[in-house]
Amino acid sequence: MDDAFNIILFLSAVALRFACALATYGYVHPDEYHQSNEIAARDVFNVSANVPWEFRSEAPARSIIGVWLTSGIPYAASRALGLSASAVAVAAPRVFACAASWTTDAAVISCARAIGANAREAWMMFITSWVVLVILVRPFSNSVETFAMAVCALVATHRVGGRGSDVARCAAIGAIGCVGVFVRFTSAVYIAPWAVFAVMRAREKSLGNAVAGALSGVSAACVVAVACVVADTAYFRGVHVTDAFAWNPKNWIVTPWNSFSYNARAENLALHGLHPRYLHAVVNGPIMFGPLWFSFFRDTLFVSQRKASPSSPRDALLVHALQASVLVPLLALSFAPHQEPRFLTPMTFPMCVLAALHPTEKLGSRCRRGFFALWIAFNAILTCLFGILHQGGVVPATQALANIDTFNGSPRANAIFWKTYMPPRSVLAQELGHDRITITDVAGASVEDMRELLSSTDAGECSVDIDSCVDRATILIAPALAFERLREITADDVDFELAFERFPHLSLDHLDEVGERLSASKPAERIGLLRRALFLTAHVARKKK
Repeated sequence: MDDAFNIILFLSAVALRFACALATYGYVHPDEYHQSNEIAARDVFNVSANVPWEFRSEAPARSIIGVWLTSGIPYAASRALGLSASAVAVAAPRVFACAASWTTDAAVISCARAIGANAREAWMMFITSWVVLVILVRPFSNSVETFAMAVCALVATHRVGGRGSDVARCAAIGAIGCVGVFVRFTSAVYIAPWAVFAVMRAREKSLGNAVAGALSGVSAACVVAVACVVADTAYFRGVHVTDAFAWNPKNWIVTPWNSFSYNARAENLALHGLHPRYLHAVVNGPIMFGPLWFSFFRDTLFVSQRKASPSSPRDALLVHALQASVLVPLLALSFAPHQEPRFLTPMTFPMCVLAALHPTEKLGSRCRRGFFALWIAFNAILTCLFGILHQGGVVPATQALANIDTFNGSPRANAIFWKTYMPPRSVLAQELGHDRITITDVAGASVEDMRELLSSTDAGECSVDIDSCVDRATILIAPALAFERLREITADDVDFELAFERFPHLSLDHLDEVGERLSASKPAERIGLLRRALFLTAHVARKKK
């Protein structure tokens, strides 16, 4: 009976995670496309894409290693199988990330068993976390950072007998950790506790064994670092890797250092938003982990004062490593004035393991069931919010544009996205240099700015190609309520014709506008307004003669 339950639980977890991965709705953050898919799609499929600033400057702040680990490999495999860019633009990187995410499941179970925690309970909390269902299945660099830490934890906790096993373990952690650092330099603070754990485990045999382990880890990291620097320099400088020894060291590109240098300057971070340094602890942690965040700190403080007892963990050193992999990154990341919730993603697995070690059973099984019910409700809400609703219409609308043959008789169009996240151009799958659809992202431009833009747009402007001179239509993609307000003030200047709508779509950045419309409307109209607030509309705009 127990085995049957485990099989059903596993199959349900697989089905749920892949379903969340393949859902095209929900757009968590522009980085999930613009720091991975856009670059890889351009390189592999030769399609038009947006190249973000991190990959364009003289000192690139992102390694091409991260791009290939998230999107390059699945795109290359898709192309080898004869699949087109339009067919795999969104799905391939997500399926790849979803498959890679199971390394973290293995780390959860391995660590839970090693410390004598309830492995099933730890895993159930992990597979139901919205962080796993929404973030880990998408090509974020934060996902790779999480996988790197999980693999390091697996290597650190896997006991292998024989001489030299500790040295090999430390070397593996050094190599994996270095790759993680090139993907995100913050990986260093997530992986450091596991590197220390491996060295301290080696110290149990002898001091010399610990020294040998530490040296092997540093040596492996240096070798991998050189390989990554060669790969990045070859890519960004446009030279062949075999020319490595002919390069001037001044031209070498060390992306983790470039990223750290950029983020160390407050004026640079101000371009992306400055936050109070307590934001991770007070706001982002609860957003990411809900009741688990508070449970972790309560149990950590309680356990730290508890003396050894028959019920103490089998491996206290591992417990400290798990705690440190939350507390050390939290402290380090809190020094930066730019803080986003997804930066805490790797903390998911150690907190789930520790929650299963010291669950709420201290307060009785009824409280324990209540805690788990609260956990499920919290994650169900956040999964729906960020995995479906949040900016949910942007990618489906972009896909719809690619499937439209003509826009009011014109085969070409300029798509203006207003009050949405920046759409990923790779989804259009247009051959590089032959864009049928151009995209203009005006972000949160004011209504007056939009009126001026649309009024000055010459819909009859001629775009010349090899075959003929054709008109380029203007199509506006915007949330329904924002569009209705714009139409009211442009009624004398512009005509609009509905092209399509996409549901659901929720912009958390413009909830104040929805609130204003609701407060100014009659009670009978509010249900209709709330429904319209969840639509993203696309209208062909024509300037009146």
